[in-house]
Amino acid sequence: MIVGAYLNISYTQKDLFFAINSHYSSPSDYFFRYYTNVGDGQFFIWVIVILAFFRYQYAIVALVSWVMQGLIVQLMKQVIFSDHDRPWLALSADPKIHLVHDFHPFVNNSFPSGHSATAFCMFAILSFMIPKKWFGLLFFILALAVAYSRIYLVQHFFLDTYFGAIIGIACALFSYIIFMPRLNTVWGHKNLITLKPEDK
Repeated sequence: MIVGAYLNISYTQKDLFFAINSHYSSPSDYFFRYYTNVGDGQFFIWVIVILAFFRYQYAIVALVSWVMQGLIVQLMKQVIFSDHDRPWLALSADPKIHLVHDFHPFVNNSFPSGHSATAFCMFAILSFMIPKKWFGLLFFILALAVAYSRIYLVQHFFLDTYFGAIIGIACALFSYIIFMPRLNTVWGHKNLITLKPEDK
């Protein structure tokens, strides 16, 4: 967060955008056009379902965080910052811009990045539930790669992904701190496998 704040203060959004978008290759084009979907809400839903096979407690905390960050992002996108254009509309005249073949970026509702918020929220929740440090580092890199992909694919500016990450992490922290202790019950420790017919 500190590094991101420094970059936002020290450089223009155009400079930060081209620092990522102008470094491209065919393998990167292929990878990021598909990996960016990790930040899609549908991917998070599958993660929530998988968590339900371990503990309902985990699944509910993840679900609350997903809903919360989604509502905040959409409120900001559609109402508060609805006039923020995406890079493809703002910079399309610049010959340096790189667009992945057959990938069509959006042109408005740029701030904040929903994919970045979802990815950081999801991976933050997973890092809280798996407290081993190397997992936390891995999850951070995976979330960061989603945010990177949004700039690479001409979908967002750096500032969009930065605040998306903050929103995602904040919602994950709030959900985990508030709801995890409250769901630390016998039912909360059950899962889709151990639930007996009489408990349904």
